[in-house]
Amino acid sequence: MILMDLFRPKWKHPDPYIRRDAIKKLTDQVRLAEIATTDTALVARFAAAERLTDRDLAERLFSDIARTAESSHMRKCAIERLTDQAVLTAIARTDSESDVRIAAVRTLTDQPALIAIADTLDRAVRYAAVERLTDQPALTAIAQTDNDSFVRRAAVERLTGTNTLSAIARTDKNSYVRRAAVEHLTDQTLLGAVAKSDPKVKVRIAALRRITDRSVRSRIAGTDMDERVRQTGRVLCMSEAEMLSTLREFMKFILKPRVDEADLARFEATVRAVGEQLYRCGGESRMRDALQPLANIPQYRRIECIWSGIGEWRG
Repeated sequence: MILMDLFRPKWKHPDPYIRRDAIKKLTDQVRLAEIATTDTALVARFAAAERLTDRDLAERLFSDIARTAESSHMRKCAIERLTDQAVLTAIARTDSESDVRIAAVRTLTDQPALIAIADTLDRAVRYAAVERLTDQPALTAIAQTDNDSFVRRAAVERLTGTNTLSAIARTDKNSYVRRAAVEHLTDQTLLGAVAKSDPKVKVRIAALRRITDRSVRSRIAGTDMDERVRQTGRVLCMSEAEMLSTLREFMKFILKPRVDEADLARFEATVRAVGEQLYRCGGESRMRDALQPLANIPQYRRIECIWSGIGEWRG
């Protein structure tokens, strides 16, 4: 057997993975078509199908793998190579595993099919469908009526209709959905109303950041009951140099032997607002740049902790 193996082509080797690696180097289309349709090992058939120039045959082979392979990994790999919208729709509706259905949805472009799938019971599949939707009436319906805030928020992120966004910013029961809507609004009157009256601090802050009139923004922030909103309004009026100066002042403040708790809370709210503004201006790299001059002071870790949760920042 060892002598026979020496003369046998690698694409005929008894080990399917050795066959697969050899098949990846083949160019003979007749041979590849034969392997893709007759080899006993799925990995070998898949490798051959990938090398085919006959796209219709390749599509049929990948369709068969995507629908019938026992391995969910192989089904997903085949799905990524499919273009047949009907096959993808069927898999998105019927595959036994959620991650395979999601893979099919993420390959779909057919809007009516995506709209239908967005009505499924599986939350993760609905979310994946919404991320592929561009149909504004469908997105509006989902943003207004889906029972899952995660899905509603995904729909809001893709909406362009100002009236719908305005209504959601005022009335959605979930603060994260309202906040997503606010972050797409430009109506200054509505933003002012939300900044004054929304029950959640983060929504009020999001609205405050969208207000372009500095005096209006300062007036609203100055009368808010929450320190975080007031300090955000203050930071929005600062230059970058002033923000960096504030960080240095905070370092001096916490080095005092005794600090007033109310002053500390106020200062920490300001530092948090500075971090959020730096993140909006340049992401985590800008935040790191701001902290770099303070790195030789052991207490600078306090700022890192205060900034925890801004973007992917972990203090």
